[in-house]
Amino acid sequence: MAFPLAPEPLKHRSPEPEWQWWILQWGILLFFIFPSPSFLLLGLALVGMLKQEWPQIRQRPLNQALLGLLLLQLLTVVGSDRPLDALLGVGNFAPFYLLCVAFAELFRTPHQLKRLAWLITLGSIPHIVLGWGEMFGNWTTPVWWNNFFGWSVVAQGKPWGRTAAGFMYANTYGFYLVIVLCLTFGLGLLTWRNWRRTHEQGLLIRGLGLGLILLGNASTLWMTESRNGWASAVVGIVMLMAIARWWFPLGMLAGLGGAVLWAAFLPQWGGTGLRAVVPFHLWGRLAGKMYELPDALSRTAIWRFALDLMGDRPWLGWGNRSFEFLYEPATGHWVAHPHNLFLLWGVEWGIPIAILMTLWVGWIVAQGVRRAMHLKGEDRLILLTILIAFGAATVFNLLDVSLFDLRGNVLGWLLLSAIAGISYPRPDPQSGDA
Repeated sequence: MAFPLAPEPLKHRSPEPEWQWWILQWGILLFFIFPSPSFLLLGLALVGMLKQEWPQIRQRPLNQALLGLLLLQLLTVVGSDRPLDALLGVGNFAPFYLLCVAFAELFRTPHQLKRLAWLITLGSIPHIVLGWGEMFGNWTTPVWWNNFFGWSVVAQGKPWGRTAAGFMYANTYGFYLVIVLCLTFGLGLLTWRNWRRTHEQGLLIRGLGLGLILLGNASTLWMTESRNGWASAVVGIVMLMAIARWWFPLGMLAGLGGAVLWAAFLPQWGGTGLRAVVPFHLWGRLAGKMYELPDALSRTAIWRFALDLMGDRPWLGWGNRSFEFLYEPATGHWVAHPHNLFLLWGVEWGIPIAILMTLWVGWIVAQGVRRAMHLKGEDRLILLTILIAFGAATVFNLLDVSLFDLRGNVLGWLLLSAIAGISYPRPDPQSGDA
C-alpha cells in the first residue's frame, strides 16, 4: 500500500545499491572518530545514489516539497540585513537535504536499519576512551591533531570540567550520546529477546558487550553535565522500556527521576530534605545552581528575545546566522542561537517556513510510525528504536541546537533518511517488476 505524498514504485526497479551501501557502512563506522576522510566516503556513496536513483528521487513529492522549502529559505536571504552571512548559513541545511533524499533511496530493509544502529554503536567506543582519558588522564592532543583529524581533546574537557571526548563542546557530545544510548539500548533489548528464545552463548556475549558500551556511554554522558542530554536520554530510554513492557524498572526510573526533579525545583515543598540524599552534581546542575550565569544568558531570556524577533519579522524572518548579530548588540552577551531549533527556524526563516519545515519532518516520522505498525518482531523493534532515537534528538533540540556541529548534523539527517527510506513503497521482488 503506497503512502500519501509518495509516488508509485517504478515499474523497472533499479539494482540494489551494493557498492554504495558498502562504502556508506565504512563511512558511518569511521565518521565519528575520523570525520574528515570519512566524509569523503559518505560523499562518494551520496554521488553514487544520486546517479543511480535520480529518476526516483526527482519524482517523489516529498523531495519536491523539500526543494520548494529550500527555495523559500533562499528567498529569506534576499530580505536579510546580512545577505552574505545568510547565504553561507544555507550551508547548514542544503547539503544535508541532499544527503537525506539520496540515502533515503539506499535504506530499503529493516536489516539495514539494524546494521546502521550497530555501526553507530560500535563507532562510539573510541569516544568512551577519549572521554575518560581527558577527564581522568588529562589527555590533550597536539595542535596539528585538529588540522589532520578534525577534532581535538583538551584536558578536563570543553568547557573545563565537562567532557567533550573530541567533540567541539560538551553539549554537542551530549547530543551524540543521546542517539547512541537509544540505539545501544534498542540493540540490547533485541539481543535479550533473541537470547531468551534461543539461549545461544554468542547472543549472551553480544548482550554483555552492549551492556558495557551502554554503561561507558552513560558514564560519559554524566560527565558532559549536559542537562539537555540527560533529559533527552531519559525520554528515549523510558520509551524503549515502555515498548519492552519493563514496568518495574520503568517505575523505579520514574520514581528516581521524580525525586531528582523534586529536589531540584521544589525545595519549598519538601525538596530541601531530598537534597541531602540526591547528589548536588545532579540536582544542582538541573536547577542551575552549579554555575552562576548572567540573566541575559538564561534560556528564558534568550527565548523571549527570539519570540520578539519573530514578532518583528514573522513572514520571512531575519535570515540565516542572524541571531548572533542581533543578540549581542541588544544584551552585551554573545549567543550563537536561540537554544531551540524551532525558534531558530522562526527567527531565521519566518513563521510560515518554520511551520512547513516542521510539518515536512513530522510527515516522515508519521510515515515511519505507520510503517512500524505494519512490521512484526525484530523488524518492528529496530524501526521503533530508530524512531525513538530521532525523537530523543528532537527533544534535545528543544533546549539546544545541534546542527552547527558536522557530526551531529550528519547523524540526525542520517536517521531521518533511514526513516524515510524504510517508509517508501518498494516494488515486490516476487512480482516480476524488478
